[in-house]
Amino acid sequence: MEIWIINKIITAYILSTLTILGLFLIRKTTKERRTEFLNLANLIIIVTLSINFLLVTLNSFSCTLNIKSDVTISIIDSGCLKPVFTSFFLAFLFHTLFFIKSNRSKILLTIISFVLLTIYSSFEYLTIIISVYRDYLPPSNGSLIKEIFWILIFYIAYFLSCWLLSPIKRKTNF
Repeated sequence: MEIWIINKIITAYILSTLTILGLFLIRKTTKERRTEFLNLANLIIIVTLSINFLLVTLNSFSCTLNIKSDVTISIIDSGCLKPVFTSFFLAFLFHTLFFIKSNRSKILLTIISFVLLTIYSSFEYLTIIISVYRDYLPPSNGSLIKEIFWILIFYIAYFLSCWLLSPIKRKTNF
């Protein structure tokens, strides 16, 4: 992931989707409220993932241009294309289904989206832990608290914006 704000939005989507699905399992509220919430949340995430894919592709393109000047390294061996493939397959490809409005409110697609984005957002951490697990040092407590603070801020903002901005359709008896 290229920009920290996109990473926080993806994390906020994961947490708010988990929260809203849990709330609707515990507290049986109306189906329209869930549908409107998921519709808006999935619309925001597809726009975010489109921007993310564009930024990752542009960054990979600049990396490829730098590699082309060095003839001893091939483009495939350089690792420039790995973020593009990861971003495309785990984050962007499946989520193009959310461009269709009727797919945005489906719970099964949202759960698959949740799982794919969880893998995508923690892919870098898994690679670090698997490859150098003995030499990896966790971040200091100060940066960890700052990271948790920003995740909570984005989670609350994302959840409240999707909750408050999703319109509730009221039936009138006219």
